[in-house]
Amino acid sequence: MHHKVEIISLKKNEFIYKKINKKRRALVYSFALIGVLSLLTITGKVFLTKAEDQILMSALNPIYSPYVQTGNTVFTNAYQLESKELNFVAPVNFKDYEVYNNEIVFEILGDNIVSAIEDGVVIDINTTTDNVKFIKVLHCDNYVSVYEGFDVCGVEVGNKINKGSHIGTVLENKLKLSLFKDNNPLIVDKIFDNQIICK
Repeated sequence: MHHKVEIISLKKNEFIYKKINKKRRALVYSFALIGVLSLLTITGKVFLTKAEDQILMSALNPIYSPYVQTGNTVFTNAYQLESKELNFVAPVNFKDYEVYNNEIVFEILGDNIVSAIEDGVVIDINTTTDNVKFIKVLHCDNYVSVYEGFDVCGVEVGNKINKGSHIGTVLENKLKLSLFKDNNPLIVDKIFDNQIICK
């Protein structure tokens, strides 16, 4: 069985996508057809300018959604992540931590509940080559956080999460958190007043 997918972002060698259902596809086709007929009726044109042609082709794309373009990369607004200033907070109560460039390893104090460090959307839940369960979250402006060391994942791919909301529990008393911007590692400086400070 074939499924249409909607491209969420395309950066280097990584695709982020989600499946779209038939009802939505049918709705897009309907609006595209109405747009074409309206355009031809109003303008009386058979041949379109390059700009009009691009608009028309975007409307006819069965996986189209409103998009913004940055350089040669197109990011769709399917997740509706509004751009804002991000303030990452510690995902767990911890008694100690160690920083390795873009990775923070927390030694957990008390319960083993993990919370979201910022608003975002869960884009992947999987296991590493070492069979460690992780959750990957997309934040606005193409920031990504990856949490490793889960016992139970309390979210699913596609779930919108809020800063501070619970996303799962760790297997032991350690959690590894990695941060990225445009697929490049963020260099973590320290944690001050429960906020993660990056260089």
